[in-house]
Amino acid sequence: RVELASRHNADLFISIHANATLSPRVNGYETYFLSRAPTSDDARVTAALENTAADLEKRGKKRYDDIEFVEALMLTAQIQKESGKLAELVQGSMGQKMRKTPNRGVKRADFFVLRGALMPAVLVEIGYITNDAERKLMQSASYQEVMVSAIGEGVVDFVTDYARIAASH
Repeated sequence: RVELASRHNADLFISIHANATLSPRVNGYETYFLSRAPTSDDARVTAALENTAADLEKRGKKRYDDIEFVEALMLTAQIQKESGKLAELVQGSMGQKMRKTPNRGVKRADFFVLRGALMPAVLVEIGYITNDAERKLMQSASYQEVMVSAIGEGVVDFVTDYARIAASH
């Protein structure tokens, strides 16, 4: 998915998921951005479960010369910073609109689906399908509208903020 987004010069990458856990009592929504240093053990476990479910292909690693390596590190640091800002704005907007389930916050984790993004990228866990009440909410057209609206407003806030910063430089 990231490769497709990059091929089409996407400005943002947002992957929307339904979460799952062994405990049917756990609920809430959270937004992740890529980091090799997870926020918590829960973030590490969530990423591990998502990554296990991904269809992983064997790929050779590209070797970089020193300059390419430094450039790649700088680009990665900037994308990670922007991804963190996007995650905060999406999660904040969801927090204002999605009052029926807990706000679990912004977290960092090493999600396969976010690796290699050449644009700000987040993964939004919209709730737990293993929680009966939350699963029913997620199946509701009206709640889906609330989620989409909340995520969309977070994106608009990010783009507006980004354009304001770019205009000032």
